[in-house]
Amino acid sequence: DKDQSVYFLLDVSGSQDIGSKERKKIDLGREIAGVLTLAAIHEGSQTGLISYSDTKEKIILPGKGSRQAVKIIKGIFSEEKKSQRTDLKGMFSFCLNLIKKRSILIVISDFIDTEYERPLKALATKHDLIVLQLTDPIESALPSLGIIPVYDKEGGKTTWVNTAFGGFSRKISSSFGTERQHLKEFCKKNQINYLQIDTRQDIVLPLMELFKLRNKT
Repeated sequence: DKDQSVYFLLDVSGSQDIGSKERKKIDLGREIAGVLTLAAIHEGSQTGLISYSDTKEKIILPGKGSRQAVKIIKGIFSEEKKSQRTDLKGMFSFCLNLIKKRSILIVISDFIDTEYERPLKALATKHDLIVLQLTDPIESALPSLGIIPVYDKEGGKTTWVNTAFGGFSRKISSSFGTERQHLKEFCKKNQINYLQIDTRQDIVLPLMELFKLRNKT
């Protein structure tokens, strides 16, 4: 619907920097946002960007045309950041207050956070919501390496962890799997389009399937 604005809600917090040298979650998120921005602009939609950590990083209000496309692409690939921390609850609450007219909201995040369900549900009630969850294999397949230093980029602290103790790797894998399934079920219950995309995947086919499904409903 060309009368509806399209907003990209891009999580740029520190946890997005996980991944290989070739492609981290932040690279995947930017790639998806960039491709979909060009598609939306091409279709004549008004398109905007909200990038967020635990604070507003960049706000570009919706507009049309090639200049708007360039503006948003520059915003997506900006390396300047005020914070490494995550606050999805704050991001969704901010969007609830900012975006008054019913719009299409495309959330691009790894969803490694808590207590965001209530404002996310409120967004789904008010807007047409699409959730794209970014994942990377290293999150759920940590090898048994003994005692290793783990640096928390968001907290700025290093913690020593015994990866061989008490099935540590299995617990990590189970935890990530459970949380992803919870988000998927939450989205289904609240009529939110959901898609998980891994950093190893090509983005074209999964996105095509998602939007084919949307067109049928």
